[in-house]
Amino acid sequence: MNSPLRFATIFLSVGVFLLFIWISRSIFIAAFLGILFAVSIMPAVEWLHRFRVPRGLGAAAIVALVFALLAGIAVLLAPVLQQQGVELQQKLPEAIDRIDRELLKRHILPNAADAATQQHSPLRGILRQQAGAVIPYLFPFFSTTIASMTGLILVIFLTIFFAADPKTYTEGILHLLPRAHRERGGEVLATMGRSLRAWLVARSIAMVTIGAIVTAVMAILGVRASVALGVIAGLLEFVPVFGPIIGAIPAIALGFVDSPQKALAVLIAFVIIQQLEGNVLIPLLLQKAVEVPPALSLIGIASLGIVLGVLGVVIAEPLVAVALVAVKMLYVEPVRHDATVQPETV
Repeated sequence: MNSPLRFATIFLSVGVFLLFIWISRSIFIAAFLGILFAVSIMPAVEWLHRFRVPRGLGAAAIVALVFALLAGIAVLLAPVLQQQGVELQQKLPEAIDRIDRELLKRHILPNAADAATQQHSPLRGILRQQAGAVIPYLFPFFSTTIASMTGLILVIFLTIFFAADPKTYTEGILHLLPRAHRERGGEVLATMGRSLRAWLVARSIAMVTIGAIVTAVMAILGVRASVALGVIAGLLEFVPVFGPIIGAIPAIALGFVDSPQKALAVLIAFVIIQQLEGNVLIPLLLQKAVEVPPALSLIGIASLGIVLGVLGVVIAEPLVAVALVAVKMLYVEPVRHDATVQPETV
């Protein structure tokens, strides 16, 4: 096959593949989440299999145990979260009104002179308008309750199926490769699995750690609803880059209810916490298992967020990590090897 024809074939194949991904993008997200969660529980499934527990039963039991653990935590925190959730619902509008008055006083909001006489907060109107414009892009899939439940059930079953019989799926992928490259392909898939597992474990530990730290710091600073704010910050920690920023907003707003000085203290606290998380906690947890440069992570998050919405933001960083593993092992390492071998053969 000559070069132009080969290039055209590759280009057409990539185009067809991307079109297929776009058409079935919601299924692609569910499948990737299933793989992500499956590789994280595979060591536990293997451990149970040593005691003659069938892999399928072991995978289902581990998934059920995880949900039971989450349900238990939710039950324990429910009374506090319910009480502080009501407080959040009451105090956040008050915080917005106070911020609104400060912005109007400094003529930062548009039409400040007219807005001062309006019954409704201009800032609330701006936030409502922006939220209405952004939400359809953030949640293009699973936007209804039924669709959300269907997506969750699909991810759960995919997790169990992948964890119960990973050999079938890996061999199926390897059979698509020429026989001479299957051994290397198996190494690449194994490395991808370890990278995904390391990322999910590190992110989960970071969620718990950041949630606990934010709760403690907000309580020390005297910010209302410290437990609820800690839970919000911990959950949003799963979304890299943008999650911590969004998690800081309600805490800063509640700090503003008391005084601008307290809001500034909350802002400084969140900056310090996120610096420690990004520069100490996550690198320590990952131990270079997933080396994703910040610029590439941000590009991936922004790109997939635009295309796939909020779920694209969630899977962007592990997806970029997997892509980097493939590029490193399939392209960079062979090129380096050829560069070192070539002078010896000349």
